[in-house]
Amino acid sequence: MSLASKDTDAGLRALVASTNIKPEQKVPQVLSKLQDILNRISVQDDGELGAFKNSLFSHGILQYCAGVALKLNYAKVEGGYATATQLAEILSSCCVGVDMGGDTEAFHRQLLPSVTDSLLSLASRLMNRALAGNGQPEMFRFFKKVMGSVCWLLKAHGHLATQGLEGMIGREWRGRGFDEDVDQLIKLLHREVPKPADHTETWPEECVRAACVIQAAWRSYQTRRRVKNLPRAVRSLQRSFRERRWRRAQQAQAVCWEEELRLKLCVRRQRARREFHQKQLQLLQLLPPGQVQQYLGEVERQAAIQIQRVWRGHRERRNFQQRRNTHTQHRAAVVLQRTVLRFLKRRRAEKAPPSLSPWNGPRGLTDSRRAELKREVEEHIALHPSSVVSLEGSRELHAQTQALLLQHLQGREAELREHTHTHALLAQINTDLELLLNAPSLSVATVTDCDVFRSRSAPVAARARQSHNALLQAGRLPWWKMLGDGDITCPESESAHKDHRLEAEFNSLYLGRS
Repeated sequence: MSLASKDTDAGLRALVASTNIKPEQKVPQVLSKLQDILNRISVQDDGELGAFKNSLFSHGILQYCAGVALKLNYAKVEGGYATATQLAEILSSCCVGVDMGGDTEAFHRQLLPSVTDSLLSLASRLMNRALAGNGQPEMFRFFKKVMGSVCWLLKAHGHLATQGLEGMIGREWRGRGFDEDVDQLIKLLHREVPKPADHTETWPEECVRAACVIQAAWRSYQTRRRVKNLPRAVRSLQRSFRERRWRRAQQAQAVCWEEELRLKLCVRRQRARREFHQKQLQLLQLLPPGQVQQYLGEVERQAAIQIQRVWRGHRERRNFQQRRNTHTQHRAAVVLQRTVLRFLKRRRAEKAPPSLSPWNGPRGLTDSRRAELKREVEEHIALHPSSVVSLEGSRELHAQTQALLLQHLQGREAELREHTHTHALLAQINTDLELLLNAPSLSVATVTDCDVFRSRSAPVAARARQSHNALLQAGRLPWWKMLGDGDITCPESESAHKDHRLEAEFNSLYLGRS
């Protein structure tokens, strides 16, 4: 290696061996130095690149990356799992095409299995986070890159596939009921894939060198593209800076204008106040001395009136807002009550027995149509005379049927009216009973409460007035006229205890009978 590469390698070793830096802070620095060194050495000789990879293994940098760096919690590392993905790609690339000296056993038996386990563990963590995070696209992308690094490593070292499958199969599928199949598969893997020998590592070198050349060309292309796009980025940065500075200048100018406008308003108000006071002084100079005090009192009175007007307006607006809220609540209660009453009315209508409407005949049947139908019936009867019933008998039967139908309809209409009247009286009686049950006591009764118990029926009111007068007259009778069976009698009601005339009268009042 060159002197610069040796110095960089020494700095990398010192960074890995340092214990003053936390592992979460050390990993981004190690990754940055590795990328810098590989970008410089990849354009040089392949032998120097292999020697550098060998130095990384001999100084324990690859062991650090595989055993420590890839097993950290990258949620706390700068760059997150993107840093872990880049480190995995560099680690797999450094494990391929290593120019080993005599320590091949440690490289194949210790380092490569550790690298494989670390890469598979990182891939498992990425997949778990992708599934737990509702399919984050960057986690799936990182997982594909890590699995690509694993495939690159397994292509160069075929014996790792056997060891990796053996560990995964033994750890995941043993103890599930088919251990014999697992053992047979492991034996088959050991038999078909022989252990690597020294001469088997010679043929992938050309592929590795070709891959290194391709990577170097790709990295140089990316670098040239970034350098080419750098002026555009600078122009975009300058443009955004100028736009931000222009917006700040516009905001500052708007603030200055607002402040200037406020100062102008204040000056105008002061000038108007000064002019008003000057006019007031001029008016006072024109007034006689005896009217100055009267004028000042009038001014004070007008000022007091203005203050009172403003205060009363404020108070009324506040009270109006309170009354408005109360009115809104009252209207809401009225709407709720109206809705509930309509609902109860519909429920009562649904529960009530269906009323049969009187038969009005077929719709659309006019006199001309009726005459036409009658003529067709007569023609049909004339063409097809009946052997059972004669024409006169049919007409007589038809007349009887029409009479019975008319009688039925008339009686049904009267019955329907009586049924409706009965239901109305029952509803009125139920209402009166509820009023009587909820009536207040005589000590707290008012005129309005008394008006509620007045009947709208004139016969009922007359009978009640007659009974009341009879009770009053009976109360004025002497005590010796009240001896006997204890019944109160009066001249107007001597026949009240004979038959049930009173009950008959009340029945006629409520049921509409004569």
